[in-house]
Amino acid sequence: MAANDVIAMLLVRKFEEEMPLHRMHRQFLREQGIDLPVSTLADWVAWGGRALQRLAPLLLDEVLAGFLVQTDATGMRVLDDGPEHIHRGTFHAYLGRSADPSHPPNIFMQYTPTGKAELGPWEIPGRRDGYILADASNAFDRLFNGRVASAVEVGCHSHARRKFKAEDGDPRSAYLLQLVRRLYRLETLADSQGLSWQERTAFRQRRSKPVLEKLYRYVTMLARDTTPTDPIGKAARYYINHKDALTRFLEDGRIPLDNNDVERLFRGVRIGERNFFFAGSDEAATRMAAIYCVLATAKSH
Repeated sequence: MAANDVIAMLLVRKFEEEMPLHRMHRQFLREQGIDLPVSTLADWVAWGGRALQRLAPLLLDEVLAGFLVQTDATGMRVLDDGPEHIHRGTFHAYLGRSADPSHPPNIFMQYTPTGKAELGPWEIPGRRDGYILADASNAFDRLFNGRVASAVEVGCHSHARRKFKAEDGDPRSAYLLQLVRRLYRLETLADSQGLSWQERTAFRQRRSKPVLEKLYRYVTMLARDTTPTDPIGKAARYYINHKDALTRFLEDGRIPLDNNDVERLFRGVRIGERNFFFAGSDEAATRMAAIYCVLATAKSH
């Protein structure tokens, strides 16, 4: 097997199958009788990461050129020389959807040593002015109010729904959750009918818009009849405060209802962190981001 093939296999096993290097060491020894030191495997992974870092900027260009960018972030433990010997860095993921829905999304991942917005959301999606789908974190506000960019905000119904789902035992949540499930069933129906994005836009105006109107009548009533500290009232006000973003999907059949595709990108990061605990340095975490985005884009295509 050629050296490049071995390194590619190591990257897939570590970052796609979430296998720590010490397990790979034992597997090589057991199955092939080859005693490859963990330090050697780590050097090869680092070499592969440096090679893939050359591709990451090209993926970023493709993502930012998309019709819509979806973004989210998650943490990663990273070793350092400080008193705690570890700090919490952040992986930012950006998924770019083409104006042609048949074209698979491209993915870019960025590592920053902190979660500060100026190092992540303000720097990357701040370069565009089209649709950006994200949760309603304050970190993204400047992308939509003109201070960093003048992008068009798209809300995540899965994120908004969770605030009611967290109060699932409260009977006041039931009707709202039923209406949201109806929105998703309508999307499934549109999928089963093989609608074009133009047909889906008309379908949403005809079928989904009345459901949303019922939903907003209900949350308006809840907000009026609840105290500021009532969790149901807070959940209702979230819907009201972000109405423009949460109804944006009615404008265009290519806009998804939620940000779940991006959140799923972090599954490997979270399992990997559980399996190999941390990145060895900020430089290693930067290489990891490049590896994850190339693998994720390959899977997408």
